[in-house]
Amino acid sequence: MKLHACRRDAILQVASLASCVAILPVQAVVGAVGPQPTSYRSPNMCLQSIKETLTISSSRFTLLTKSKNYPQIKETLAQPPFSTLRKDILTVINDEIDAKRFEDLNQRCDRVKASLEQFDKLINGGLRNSPPEQIQLEDSIATFITELRGFIEVVEKSKNNSVVESVFSGSYTDPINHPGGTRMISVDSDGVVSVDGGGGRGEPLNFSLPGRVVGGKLYVDFRPKGGPTGPNGGFEGDFDLAKGGIRWTGGGEQELNFWPKIYQ
Repeated sequence: MKLHACRRDAILQVASLASCVAILPVQAVVGAVGPQPTSYRSPNMCLQSIKETLTISSSRFTLLTKSKNYPQIKETLAQPPFSTLRKDILTVINDEIDAKRFEDLNQRCDRVKASLEQFDKLINGGLRNSPPEQIQLEDSIATFITELRGFIEVVEKSKNNSVVESVFSGSYTDPINHPGGTRMISVDSDGVVSVDGGGGRGEPLNFSLPGRVVGGKLYVDFRPKGGPTGPNGGFEGDFDLAKGGIRWTGGGEQELNFWPKIYQ
């Protein structure tokens, strides 16, 4: 029995496709499906990975730089935990609820990145037959180790501190929207925020609002008093050290409201 021309062509195309798929490696077939979901890495897991980076730097790199084994160093830098170091550091930073420590850790992150990039630049020079001076290599890896160790120490000190000294904690006023009222913000050790206040023009006599501090940002849900919220569970604000209060931006660049802090 003869096949219809269209059906025959369709069967030949399928057969041809099947023969191609059969010789593809497993990785190519999996990759063709699309990106696979990555497993979640908690801040504690990321911190352990950062510590592993420090251990490798303090032991293996010290020996490899003395022997000028540039290919082995470069191979190590291209693999975890070094290849995931910046992402791990950012995960740890975003778990910090204290605004001052958050800023400190961000600055330390920049220094860690810069020192590692400098070390990598020297290694690249060695691979291109332009080897750096030995003292340059030793100073470079020593700087990276010092900066990374300092970052870890700040993080662990934060985790061991049961008293949260959040810059957001304290009393505020809202002279723009509700003059005459007060707000008391408290932050617990898990970053959970409570905003208690009232008494201002056009607002209830008393109210209590939920919120949280994440990554140096304050998120408050104003819906219980008829106000806004946001995609992160609350309306976003940050502390302006120069002005001494909270800038409410809602996650944008423009300042939408400002709460001056009441300093005793």
